[in-house]
Amino acid sequence: MTKSDYSQIARNQCEKTAKIYYSYRKKKVTGNDIIEIPAMRKLIGDVSGKKLLDAGCGFGTHSVYCAKMGADVTAVDISQTMINIARQEAETAGVKIDFKVMDATKMDSIEANTFDIVISSVAMCFGIQEFLNETARVLKPSGVFCFSDAHPFTGAGRKVKEENGFKLVVDDYLTKGLKKHNNVFGKIDPSDEDYEWQWEHSTLEDYCLALNRAGFLIETLLEPKPEPETKDLNPTLYDFASKYPVFVLIRAIKK
Repeated sequence: MTKSDYSQIARNQCEKTAKIYYSYRKKKVTGNDIIEIPAMRKLIGDVSGKKLLDAGCGFGTHSVYCAKMGADVTAVDISQTMINIARQEAETAGVKIDFKVMDATKMDSIEANTFDIVISSVAMCFGIQEFLNETARVLKPSGVFCFSDAHPFTGAGRKVKEENGFKLVVDDYLTKGLKKHNNVFGKIDPSDEDYEWQWEHSTLEDYCLALNRAGFLIETLLEPKPEPETKDLNPTLYDFASKYPVFVLIRAIKK
């Protein structure tokens, strides 16, 4: 598949699932809540006075946080519906963010060497090299890139129910390419039609090599576990995420 094919898949599936995913995130405690968001905030650090880009901003969770912390935030996403919801979230939070509907692998209208910091939360579904090349282009020299993604090890596995929870069976981790999963965020209503979520599977080695090729130096790599105080929020997820890496987070510097 070509880059444009992947971009079209990403745009279509984000538009189709935006409201479903928003409902999913609002109605239950997810891995984002107890693992990814706390870890990302620590990784990002102090953003006060910094010019910051959120690439693939989704509903603007990290954009809003960084704006509250004093950053000058621009946020882009390939989905118009995602951006519409993110704007509402920013208005509710009382922060000003420059939102743009844009493919993060092709940010032609953004000048090179613009941002001090780029962040991205679980958005590199396709074309990680193109994504990282564009990130490097819009970052200032010695700029910081902090991103999270679903851990490719867990993404290559399937949950098997046991008496006291789930275990993970990993199959074909080293085979790269397109993967698919049905109804990954559930449905708003059980009668809703089925949908398919697709992503381009890459290994952890692929991420590291792509960062190097884009001109980044990895400063920190995290495979975070949930904090003990979050156990009661979602005991089943807490137990699973205490044994298997649900997310990977990397902080890298533009060389």
